[in-house]
Amino acid sequence: MADKSGNGLNSGGQTVNISDRDYFKTAMSGTSTVSSPLTDKTTKKTLMTYSAPIKNNDQIVWVLSFARDAKEVSDKISTITFRKTVKTCLIDGNGTTIGHYDYKRVQEGENVIEIAKTNTELSELAKNFEKMKAGENGYGEYKFNGDKRVISYYSIPELNCSVGLMG
Repeated sequence: MADKSGNGLNSGGQTVNISDRDYFKTAMSGTSTVSSPLTDKTTKKTLMTYSAPIKNNDQIVWVLSFARDAKEVSDKISTITFRKTVKTCLIDGNGTTIGHYDYKRVQEGENVIEIAKTNTELSELAKNFEKMKAGENGYGEYKFNGDKRVISYYSIPELNCSVGLMG
């Protein structure tokens, strides 16, 4: 937990200040959120932080946050398949991959929208990711390695992210 200035204790009992973290700022604005993968200031591990404001009389007085190993999300995501050809990904509100069956993409901070600016092969997929980033629900088509594929996507607005099923 952290106070309104971002001062708090981590799970190891160490004093921390998280006021510079986007997840803290988002929670202080009144919105629960899941962070993009980030490096823990103390342990240097890649984590995802889940944060929510705690209010008293409609005033935010604390931010409750807990962090999980970023790989756990990808491990869970990778179990969602269909006929062994449909795979799952999770992107945040910036278009950054935060969960993927290929965890390396999370570690690298992959953003298909940004990559497509210099890699035109990804332009059709990036158009779908733009819709995901905008919080839309739907489906689309794209080509990957010359093969025609489909993507179905669903927004999770409470967490500012979207899940995509690609095959």
